Amino acid sequence: MSAWPGARRLLRPWWVASHLTIVALLVATVNLGLWQLRRLDQRQAHNALVEARADLETLAFEPGVRSSFDDLEFRAALVTGTFDPTRQVYVVNRSSDGLPGVHVVTLLATDSGDLAVNRGFVPRRLYLEGVADTWAPPVGEVEVEGLLRASGTSRGGHGDEVERVDAADLSGRWDTLLPPVHLDAEPLGDVPYALPAPDLGEGPHLSYAVQWFVFTTIGLVGYPLVLVRLARREPEADMPVTNDPDLRAVHGLRVRGFADTPELADALGLDGTDLAARLGALEDAGYVRRRDGRMAGWMLTPEGRTHGEALVAAELDAAGARSAVDGLYRRFLEVNQGFLALCTDWQLRTVDDEQVVNDHADPDHDAAVIARLGEADAVVQPVCAELAGLLERFDGYGRRFTEALDRVRAGEVEWFTKPMIDSYHTVWFELHENLLATLGIERAREGEST
Repeated sequence: MSAWPGARRLLRPWWVASHLTIVALLVATVNLGLWQLRRLDQRQAHNALVEARADLETLAFEPGVRSSFDDLEFRAALVTGTFDPTRQVYVVNRSSDGLPGVHVVTLLATDSGDLAVNRGFVPRRLYLEGVADTWAPPVGEVEVEGLLRASGTSRGGHGDEVERVDAADLSGRWDTLLPPVHLDAEPLGDVPYALPAPDLGEGPHLSYAVQWFVFTTIGLVGYPLVLVRLARREPEADMPVTNDPDLRAVHGLRVRGFADTPELADALGLDGTDLAARLGALEDAGYVRRRDGRMAGWMLTPEGRTHGEALVAAELDAAGARSAVDGLYRRFLEVNQGFLALCTDWQLRTVDDEQVVNDHADPDHDAAVIARLGEADAVVQPVCAELAGLLERFDGYGRRFTEALDRVRAGEVEWFTKPMIDSYHTVWFELHENLLATLGIERAREGEST
């Protein structure tokens, strides 16, 4: 008998496509890791520049005198002039010490020209009270010290609220010509409050690079191990253990918690009419109950939960699959925390060193997160395939992951984490719950089983 009885199956079209996909993903993860290292180098060079310019003496800055401003960012500067409170805007979506608020930016008129000055932070609660005298600028000529910062590009605003300090936008608003820098001022009074110092941290780039290279290692080591196991398995061993309709229905409700017949039939791959009849019989037996109304559907009774646990235990014993399922569950856990962090990165993004809700207006951020989702998908798909090869009721997870990922890649952003639809996160949560229920592990005690 050959030592590799199942090797021929790995040459089937689906597996060839899988091999090519894994190779492409490995190339992508290596390049993404190198890209993060390049971004780390850029960040370190940026920090070195900030520190070097912090050592220079304070510059007596005259906005209208210089023709080049490239060497001024992060220079300490002293500017003399008069504030014009009629030309003032508020940079929204700022925070300080965990409090939301705005930055107050006012025009400072000097003898040599005008300059936008970020006077500091006003908490949102105070800002909404609308008592502008609280943060009014000093009257008359003043000396303002602070740090020169390069102007950004704003995507617009509403009224006197803007997204960031944009010299070109403010020049149009205020009918003047501003230099492409502004001054982050030191406090001139009690309010506005001081602005934070420049962030000299190195960011998450190193950890992201390590994460990408870990994914690469998983692919280089884990995927060949999966192929070896499949190649050594007898072809007939590929046939999954089928389970009776009671188990599919009861366990499906255990995993989903609450579902109506069409939704449950689609998730389980069962005929809707047959499933409806089966659920009616289970209701008569006291294992499920139906709730009608606006949110109609089926749920397990306590007796049904106990009945389902007994059916699952019998299924595992009949298949002799407990050890194999447990091993696949542990492989799932290895990537579970990374996936949860990935969901957080999809829901939040960093703007000007602050985390804000991701409005999906930054295509580079979304593309990077989607690429990481593709790598997570490459890790979980073999787990799904092996689970389906052991127990028939795990069939379908790989397809549902693929459908959700395709929708996300097509620009349907809600198919990443939105609840109440078959989003990638919904399917992931359901697979996790299915594994816990199959192995009889309570979610609250999950860490004790690893």
